[in-house]
Amino acid sequence: MVLITGCDPVLNNQVRPILRLADAAESFGKGREVPDFRPAARVKCDVRGAFLEMKSRIERAMEQRTTMLAGVSHDLRTY
Repeated sequence: MVLITGCDPVLNNQVRPILRLADAAESFGKGREVPDFRPAARVKCDVRGAFLEMKSRIERAMEQRTTMLAGVSHDLRTY
């Protein structure tokens, strides 16, 4: 019982940043802005970097898609 009581705060400190990361990923997936999201330092740097890189790639892909659709729309109107 003492072991379980002692492990609870440690596990909470490990799980809380992961839950924040999951919430940020879910918000971003729903199209909400997450510009100021900086995961806690307790989240390993490679996880934090992977999330921020993924977010950047998706944003870039969305911008390219928008530009392409605008070009196609323009071409269809002027054809």
